[in-house]
Amino acid sequence: MYVFRNTFTDRKGRTKQAAKWYCDFTNAAGTRCRLPAFTDRKASEALGRQIDRLVACRASGESLPLDVQRWLEGLPDAIRGALHKFGLLDGQRLAAGRTLIDHVGDWRAFLLAKGNTEKHADLISSRAKKVIDGCKFTYHCDVSAARCMAYLAELRDGEHGISAQTSNWYLQAAKSFCRWICRDGRATSNPLEYHRPPPRPPGVRRGRNPLAARHRRHGAGDTRADGADAGSALPIGA
Repeated sequence: MYVFRNTFTDRKGRTKQAAKWYCDFTNAAGTRCRLPAFTDRKASEALGRQIDRLVACRASGESLPLDVQRWLEGLPDAIRGALHKFGLLDGQRLAAGRTLIDHVGDWRAFLLAKGNTEKHADLISSRAKKVIDGCKFTYHCDVSAARCMAYLAELRDGEHGISAQTSNWYLQAAKSFCRWICRDGRATSNPLEYHRPPPRPPGVRRGRNPLAARHRRHGAGDTRADGADAGSALPIGA
């Protein structure tokens, strides 16, 4: 692999260099490829070194190292698309670079396809979206348990803050969303997997849902696809 810049002749006959550097490499199939990189040479060389690692993994059939997977998630769409075209990324790896808000839309469609009601899918996906927006997460590689914890603490603070139970519902929705991304092959890790809700203050007991209790007593009421009572506000996992 090597990097270079193209030259061209302008209208006045002067020789000019292109703004971007290019990575020249051979993919796992033995085909020579040229990829537009960056305007900075060092950044382009760093890109080339990672591409070499991709080619080696593709040729050997080995799994991508975790640091390479995270690097892929943060690449610009144009470069990720080119790597897919050159046979270095499969469709799921290509999807990993989409924004989290795009993935939330797909997750909502998945919940509907499972048989959940539109109302329930909207509720759960909107909770996950609120956490994503509030924490300013753009891509999966941005997700941080510490930032999520701090944001939910901010929502609980103050006289008009949300309750601990509502905070837990937001957390459960965000965790379920991240879990679904991993199960669908769009990411390799769930940064919120071991993030636990804060303990309830002393003297605060878990409340009961009177509607759900009434349904249990009478054995009636609509149920969701996972068997949960439709009157319950508890979010489901992916």
